[in-house]
Amino acid sequence: MADMGARAHDLGRGDASFIAEAARRAGVVCLQLAPAKALADCPPPSEPMVASWAREVAAALAAEGIRVAVLGCYVDLCAPDPPARRAAVERLAHNLSLARAFGTRAVATETPLSGGSALQAGAYLRGALRELVGEAERGGASICVEPVWGHAIDTPRSMAELLEAIGSPFLGVVLDPVNLVDPGSRADPALPALEALALFGDRVVAVHVKDFVLRGGAKAPAVPGKGLLDWGRVARAAVASAPGAPLILEEQDAAGLAAGIEMLAAILTPQ
Repeated sequence: MADMGARAHDLGRGDASFIAEAARRAGVVCLQLAPAKALADCPPPSEPMVASWAREVAAALAAEGIRVAVLGCYVDLCAPDPPARRAAVERLAHNLSLARAFGTRAVATETPLSGGSALQAGAYLRGALRELVGEAERGGASICVEPVWGHAIDTPRSMAELLEAIGSPFLGVVLDPVNLVDPGSRADPALPALEALALFGDRVVAVHVKDFVLRGGAKAPAVPGKGLLDWGRVARAAVASAPGAPLILEEQDAAGLAAGIEMLAAILTPQ
């Protein structure tokens, strides 16, 4: 069965030992770690993280049998303001340089539309990624994009086109089935994730697990398995198409984590 994980900052905030113990108690074996959100001793944005500290974090997690599956560094590579865009590229490059010290080969970001046209945002994104895949290759890690409905990369097709345009094995994907859902569509909510797995399942490094309901035409969080997404189909397709990708529970408290793990185990355990 696939490894089960959680976002580190959903478990609380403290030092690496605190996060490791919380992860062990939750029953997960890996994390998506956003250091500034989860680790109280993370340097402020004005100061760089250092490899020795990253290795200490990885060692503290490993002492409890926990690893970093994805290093989260969600920045705006599509910003219309050139200095802001440059700062985002440099921050992501810095995280890529430390990925191996944290014990992972994946650094993830989204592609928000913070201004300007989607066409221009896409051009900015491609330029940034062409630079960053070089840093990824030097560091032995992948830069991973999470497509989100309403962002510059918002559909499985646009993600597939981006992978083709960049043409590097060091560009990967974090797949969030709920984030791909257009809340105004009447189509089966599982279809975008299933399409994504069919198009580029071999490039998916992690799958986010959460659920949703509709309230006032907008998506609202739900306990995994209690919402509108057919996780039976999606989880089985994910394990088949992206067999090495962990299933990372997101936006859950302790009860939601337990329910999500129970749901996934019921779906994926051979009968």
